[in-house]
Amino acid sequence: MAEGLRFQGFSDPSIEGAVSLSLAPNELVVLTGPSGSWMSRLAWDLAGLGRSRIVSGPGPMVLTRPPFLDPSRSALRQIENRLMASGLSRRRAASEAVRWCGEEGLSGLSHRSVGSLPEGLPAFITLALPALMAPAAIVVEDPLPGMSAGLAERAVEILIGLTGTSSVLILASDPVRFEGRARIEAVRARGGVA
Repeated sequence: MAEGLRFQGFSDPSIEGAVSLSLAPNELVVLTGPSGSWMSRLAWDLAGLGRSRIVSGPGPMVLTRPPFLDPSRSALRQIENRLMASGLSRRRAASEAVRWCGEEGLSGLSHRSVGSLPEGLPAFITLALPALMAPAAIVVEDPLPGMSAGLAERAVEILIGLTGTSSVLILASDPVRFEGRARIEAVRARGGVA
């Protein structure tokens, strides 16, 4: 059962005030605001790699933008390696990665190096990690830019589907694809512009 996600006291010079947020278990929340580096800083802080510890409880899986896949290596192999690092055997990790890529229609592309993939596809493939690992909480930084309309819609469906096992926080400058499907919270730019 997911435990939810709570953080408090995040601040950045580009936004007004400190940001605190609580997600219930299995809830999808989109935190939106002005474009800028505040999203990356928040993602790093939530991962425990930033300047302050703001998460209470276990830390979430954090997928930053751009995706953290090595552009010179195959997407499939990188997903397999991360699954093995989470405790799956090599055989099971390979099987799960191949199955997920096949279900998403990516069998032919997943063997290519990440750098040779069409724009938006590396970010989409990165969604295999939370889909296959089912962490209690997930933070995804601006997951949709560069994706085709069809790919972006499928990514939204995957992110919504993750709420069956996880609390999901999306950091996005444009929440339009999530409207009516998630709780949307906004931060304001310093000076009052949303």
